[in-house]
Amino acid sequence: MTYKHRYLVPYRENFENLLDDAKFKTEIVLFSIDHENSIISTEHREQVLPILMRILYGKMHSKTGKDSAGKSNSQFRRSIVFRFLNGCSGDEIIKFMEMVFENFKHFVTDDVLAMVCKTEKELDLSKMIPLRKMTGALNTVDMIVKKLGHLIEGYLPSLESILLGLTATCVACLERREEVTPGALKPLKNLRQLCIAQIQQFYDIFDSYKFSPKEIDAMFHVAVWPQLSKLQFEGIYHPTPLLKLLHMCATNRRYWTLLAKCHDSDLTLTPISAVLRLLNAKDVSKSVTDFIIVMLDNLLSREEDEEMESITTATPVKVNKMMQISVLEVEQFGVELLKPHVSDILTYIQRAIKNIKGHGKKSQAAGKELSILSRISEFVTDQSACLSLIELLLPFLGEGLSRTPDTEVNILNSIRNLLEKVEDKKKFYRHISKLFGYIQNRQSRILICQLIQVIANSNQDLKDISQLLTEMNAWDPKHTEEPDYIKRLNAHKKVNEAIKKMEEKLDVDFLIPVLHSCCYCIKMVDDMSLRDNATHTLVTMVKQFSVVTYDQDDFRELISNGLVQEVKAGFKNKKETVRHEFIAVLSVLVDTFPSHDMFADLVVLKDKDVEADFFENIRHIQTHRRSRALKKMKRILYSRSIRKEILVSYLLPLTSSFLLDETYTKAQGLQESAIDSMATLCKQLPWHVYIHQLDYFLSMLSKKFEKKKLLVRVIVGILDAFHFDLRNSQHAVVNLPDAIAKKKAKGEITEEPNPLEDTEMESTKEEAIPMVPEEEDETTATTSDPSSKQPDRMVICSVGQATRIHCNIMKSVIPHLQRSLTKKEKSEDEHKLVRKNIAEDSEVLRVPIALAMIKLLQNLPHKSLEHNLPGILLKVCNFLKSRAVEIRNTARDTLVQITTSLGPRFFPFILSELRGTLRKGYQVHVLCYTVFVLLKNLLPVLKPGDLSVCRKSLQDVFHEDLFGQVAEEKEVAGVTTKLFEARSSKSYDSYRILAQVISRDSLMAFITPLKEVLVSTHSHTIARKIQEVLKKVVTGLLDNPGLDTESLMIFTHGLITQSFPQLSENQSKKNKGEDKDAQTFRPQSCLLLPQEPKRGGDKPKLSKKTNIHVLVEFGLQLMSLCLRRGRLVATEEEHRKLVDPFITILADCLFAKHIRINTLSLRCLCWLLKFDLPSVNSHITKLANGMFILLKNYASAGASKGENLELISMAFKAVTVLVRDVKIYKLEQTQLQVLLTFCEEDLYDYNRQSTAFSLLKAILSRKLNVPEVLELIRKVEDMSITADSPHVRRECRQIALQYILEYPLGKLLNKHLEYYVTQLSYEMEMGRESALEMLATIFSSFPQNILNDHAGMFFIPMSAALVNDESTKCRKLTALAIKSLLQKIDHNSRVELFNITQKWFTDDKINHRILAAQLTGLFIEVESAKFSHHLSVILPIIQQQIDPGRYSDNSGVSEGETEKDRLLFNCLNTLLKLLRECDLIRDAKWTDDMNLIWESVISHLGYEHMWVQLASCQLIGLLFAAWTPEEILQPVEKSVQTDFIKTDSINKLESLAVDLITQLQSKYLTDELANQIIKNMVFIAKVAKLLSDKESSNESVEQKGRRGSEGKKCLSLRWLVKKMVREANHEAVNQPKTTIKRSSVFKWIAALSMDLGPTLLPSVVPIVMPALQRETNENNPNTDSALKSLAQEVLDIMRKILGVETYTQLFAKTHKEQYDRKESRKRKDAVEAVSNPQYAAKKKMKKNLAKREAKKRKLEEFRVSKKIKKRKVKDMAFTS
Repeated sequence: MTYKHRYLVPYRENFENLLDDAKFKTEIVLFSIDHENSIISTEHREQVLPILMRILYGKMHSKTGKDSAGKSNSQFRRSIVFRFLNGCSGDEIIKFMEMVFENFKHFVTDDVLAMVCKTEKELDLSKMIPLRKMTGALNTVDMIVKKLGHLIEGYLPSLESILLGLTATCVACLERREEVTPGALKPLKNLRQLCIAQIQQFYDIFDSYKFSPKEIDAMFHVAVWPQLSKLQFEGIYHPTPLLKLLHMCATNRRYWTLLAKCHDSDLTLTPISAVLRLLNAKDVSKSVTDFIIVMLDNLLSREEDEEMESITTATPVKVNKMMQISVLEVEQFGVELLKPHVSDILTYIQRAIKNIKGHGKKSQAAGKELSILSRISEFVTDQSACLSLIELLLPFLGEGLSRTPDTEVNILNSIRNLLEKVEDKKKFYRHISKLFGYIQNRQSRILICQLIQVIANSNQDLKDISQLLTEMNAWDPKHTEEPDYIKRLNAHKKVNEAIKKMEEKLDVDFLIPVLHSCCYCIKMVDDMSLRDNATHTLVTMVKQFSVVTYDQDDFRELISNGLVQEVKAGFKNKKETVRHEFIAVLSVLVDTFPSHDMFADLVVLKDKDVEADFFENIRHIQTHRRSRALKKMKRILYSRSIRKEILVSYLLPLTSSFLLDETYTKAQGLQESAIDSMATLCKQLPWHVYIHQLDYFLSMLSKKFEKKKLLVRVIVGILDAFHFDLRNSQHAVVNLPDAIAKKKAKGEITEEPNPLEDTEMESTKEEAIPMVPEEEDETTATTSDPSSKQPDRMVICSVGQATRIHCNIMKSVIPHLQRSLTKKEKSEDEHKLVRKNIAEDSEVLRVPIALAMIKLLQNLPHKSLEHNLPGILLKVCNFLKSRAVEIRNTARDTLVQITTSLGPRFFPFILSELRGTLRKGYQVHVLCYTVFVLLKNLLPVLKPGDLSVCRKSLQDVFHEDLFGQVAEEKEVAGVTTKLFEARSSKSYDSYRILAQVISRDSLMAFITPLKEVLVSTHSHTIARKIQEVLKKVVTGLLDNPGLDTESLMIFTHGLITQSFPQLSENQSKKNKGEDKDAQTFRPQSCLLLPQEPKRGGDKPKLSKKTNIHVLVEFGLQLMSLCLRRGRLVATEEEHRKLVDPFITILADCLFAKHIRINTLSLRCLCWLLKFDLPSVNSHITKLANGMFILLKNYASAGASKGENLELISMAFKAVTVLVRDVKIYKLEQTQLQVLLTFCEEDLYDYNRQSTAFSLLKAILSRKLNVPEVLELIRKVEDMSITADSPHVRRECRQIALQYILEYPLGKLLNKHLEYYVTQLSYEMEMGRESALEMLATIFSSFPQNILNDHAGMFFIPMSAALVNDESTKCRKLTALAIKSLLQKIDHNSRVELFNITQKWFTDDKINHRILAAQLTGLFIEVESAKFSHHLSVILPIIQQQIDPGRYSDNSGVSEGETEKDRLLFNCLNTLLKLLRECDLIRDAKWTDDMNLIWESVISHLGYEHMWVQLASCQLIGLLFAAWTPEEILQPVEKSVQTDFIKTDSINKLESLAVDLITQLQSKYLTDELANQIIKNMVFIAKVAKLLSDKESSNESVEQKGRRGSEGKKCLSLRWLVKKMVREANHEAVNQPKTTIKRSSVFKWIAALSMDLGPTLLPSVVPIVMPALQRETNENNPNTDSALKSLAQEVLDIMRKILGVETYTQLFAKTHKEQYDRKESRKRKDAVEAVSNPQYAAKKKMKKNLAKREAKKRKLEEFRVSKKIKKRKVKDMAFTS
């Protein structure tokens, strides 16, 4: 700057900033020198850059700004400078590099090898470069390579020379270490390692650099050879830089030749040999071996491996003095390199595999080793090595090990390569065969087949099975993802044939791979046909055991260790289909080996009846059949013991599947049966299995919240099944908690005898309970003697075992449950504003654990329950404090179950805990409600006197709820809306429950608190509440089993006699006081001024006995209910003695001032008057007078309101009983008239009509006759027609009928009958219905002679009503009445009526003919076969009326059109009845007439009205029912008159089939018509079947030629099937939500299949199978569940008929054809989209438009205002 050079002046400021440490970083960022954005001009660049680089070089070694000074920040300084230099060109960078490495330029020469050697020889230790400078240079090299590597290609030779020179310097110093200062040795070693690391980096990054052989020699001379011989000693702890250098060479294929380089003096010393010696060195670390294994894996990697795809494939580096390798191609070089060292690699691999620990991670840990072994195994030639390696590798393929598919393939490849070198290959055959059972990878299974093929090549016996196994695992060559179904099914067929040929001895070697392949197919293959074939093959194999003689070795190999183990695993499979297949296999095993120990206990589950067989029902498609199977298993388990192995292996997993599988969530009945079965199973399990089940379901409780209720029920069931008697346990529990001890001291917990002690006493007498010895294992504890064990009994455990179980429960299970119950939630420590959920919401899910704990503790001895109970109850009770309804409900439900489980003994303690926890505010409402719920659920187990201990405490709770502050809070709306427990008082019902269990001794103490409240209160509200309480108490006392009738009557009499005198005394005293005052009252002086009146008036006087009448009502109500419920019977002498004293009291009560007392006394008298009591005779007048006085006072108009209404009602009932039942009392005429007057008034009062009817019936039963009776009956008759209420009309009809039948009427009878006949034209429908019902009653009640006389009077009006009545119901009632009349009258009268009907049938008016057709049908129903004598008249008429010509004119629509339809339907209906009742179809007498009729019927099959179609179809069904298919095809004799169906039968049946299928196409199709069509089509199909058989055997060539010339399709089976299936397909496409047609067609296919049999069915299966497959396809979104079940049942029927092999072949063939068609359509669409894009686009637009329209229609359905009114079926029908 001083000289002011022109090329520097423009950049003065920039240079100054660079020299300023504070501005250096900023300036170096802004000072750009790249060619695009350079600040330096082009002409100045050559002079400026050297100066700039010099400055930057200086900055690299000094401070460059803040925090950049010192040795530690040297890398930071260098990185800043090198990033800046990225803008320089290559030449400029070289200049900078020369500047940087100025001190090392003496290393840069053309001959690197000579330079290295010279450096080593001429090194002067006193003048060598300082170690720090060398280290800095190496760090600089590292930075340059990383930052400027892409710019220094021209400087690479120099850089390599410098690195090698530095390395040579270090090596030379270390070789002369005795001359070196000891302190410098370690830095020198570190520097040498750093040099080698930089050489590795140089070779790794610049792998495209063309290394010369001399450069390679120089590198080896300084970096490799000095340390290579020591590698096996120095490299055992961690990978050294030299090993890393060699690893880099192994990673890059270009450097593979370096590993083969030989030492100049020792040709055996190569890098690869040294590495492998290190691999097998002693004490080598795992990190080093893993490092070397990666090297070997890279050397053996193929070109197609994914890991090697990115590696360069440049020309390998040329090397001097390399190993002799014949193959120089890069791909094979690595293999050839390792060939001489195969034994070393194998030695390591064997040692590594043996040392691997942990069964589950074997193959994962040895992944690389196995990959290497798979590639070098083909070079192994040593027999012993091959054998040992195969034995080592096979365990890696064990079932249950986790391994990747690549590892699996590597292992199998290794075994294949090794196996080819082994002579005795068959040694491994069975082990390899078992791999078919669980290996899933497709490539692996192919390799297993190849292994079998390798073994078969040396054993001719295995050739066939080898080929079959290959076919059983074949894949479709066209569709690579699809199995080759045809090959696989054919292979199964061949296997089955081979098995059946084994008649003398089973070929175990043949069967073992087949067995495992079939089991794999069942477990893993989803295709139904393959799965069915696999099951069939297994069944065939098992059944063959019953044919041949076998030894135990074969049985053990195939059954015990083979198939049985697979079945056990299959029972635990999560897939339902897999479980079902293995259930079927187990069923066959049980049938084949019924006496074997493994299956003997399962024989009881078998049954010859398929409906009762366990194995059939448990896999039935209907869930109720599965429930039936579980119930059968439960019954068997109750009755006998089953071996532990069967329980654990089969029954337990099968039952658990129904509980845990999500598919059974909605099958409530099935899950109920599964829960019960699980509990029954657990009663026979040994301890270790039992506790495992308990722990498992307890763990599920915290995982599956959605199944909480189900799991709790399962856990409770398991705990209920605790069957270990621990009486001998010596595990001691600490003293009882203070809470329990205090309750016991107070008597709130009653002491009960220990049930275990009782059983101990009984066990000395009974020897049925098996005693388990202490030295026996736990497994034998419960199953030691299955024959003598009774499942319902407890199993007494030995001292040691009982103590272990007890200790395990108390120290492990119970604490675990306690922790789960009381575990603190994280949300409790969070603030309420950030809390995600309330802690109690998750805690409450654990509340049911408390119940599980209680259940478990109940089965433990030594006070375990009392010790743990308080803490459990306290936690549950605390949940009841929650304000969340769900939490309270869950806690309450749990507490209810706990209380039910503990029983009444602990109820006082639970009540005390509740009262102590729920004390204030809303908690008291919760307390009252909870107490009620507990009592309600505890009621079934309570006995009288159980609650006497806590009676007072309970009543305190009730009174607080009813009369305390809590009762006032129930009136506050704010409380009741937030707390549902406060909305109603449950204490009333609680009092009822308490009354049900109160003891006889505590009865007065129970009533006294209520009496005290009643006497002390002056509140009307409280008195009403007590009245309500007493009503509930009455109900409870009557339901109390501890109180007999005598006790109740004594209590009632005492209560009434004690209370009623006080009431009457109070009234009499009041009256006497008034009289006394009246007598002694003197007139006041007129001169005295009256006293000033008080404000508010006089206060009413109070009396303590104001409410005493409530107790009298209570007593009377108790007596009334005793009478009503039959506790007091009139026939019992003792009962009469008990109630006789009450008559006097009741007579007095009739005159009481309280209406309620009057009412209850009348209610009691209604019963007691029926008793023959002495007191009734003596007090009858007083009783009658009291009743009539009450009627007089309260029965006036307008007085029957409120309590008066009940009083009047009871008064009338009492009078009714008095009139009807008390014969000693004579009713006066005036009294009768008064009663009739009351009756007449009450008939029009709906509140009192019932009493009026009862009284009137009582008067009529006494046959009391006054003129007013007739007038009242006429009004009753009018009401029987005009009344609005059906009940009133019925009562009126009964009274009128009673009067007509019982009173002598004479000529008046006609008037009564005519009255009801004339009402058939009443305007209101209900009146006409009543008249018809009355007439029907008359017809059934009157004698025949009267009905004969009046038959015409009844028949003609009713016939007119049959046609003219608008109401359908009335017409039906009319038809029933006419039918009843015709049945009752004699033959002559019936003939006269039929003659009238016949005249109507020939009338010109169509309505008369319609009427005649209906009436004729009624005559046919009545006379049945006797109607035959009318056939000559009626048959021609019917033939005439159904003539199609009468209905062919459809030019206009009018009223007559509908009438014609009705006439035709009624005629066909009449004909239907006629053919059913009279045998006409094959009667030769009527053949001509019937032929004409059948012609007409067939023509009406296509009639527009659905009812006509149905009637015609039913008639065709009758025609078919009269003939068999064989008779129709028999030749006709010309001399005999031919029936309709016999003439041209084939063409007629074909035409009928077309007509019936046309009917099936109707959119108004009903189930009834569809079923009839299917029945008719089944008959036609049977004829077609016979026709096809006949034609195939007898048809001549001429007939075939004639048919071909005619060109007409004849009736055939395939034609029928195609027609029917077409209808099902049409519905599936156009109406997928409607299933009636498909259901009908599937039913027809099922019936057809059963008729065709196994010979003809295969010809039609390809036609029907696609439709059935479509409906059973899981991927079909529109499948209806019922239709799917039906289709599956049809497929099952076809499978049973055809056999599994034929069926599955047809199924697979159809499936493949469908798949091919689908794929061809896809290909066609794809080609079309390319070849004709315009058409494809239009097609797509059309499809999208259809989707939019469908979406619009769907939205329209939800709009109420725009709903499209569809035409209903009833609009197409008419009523008759």
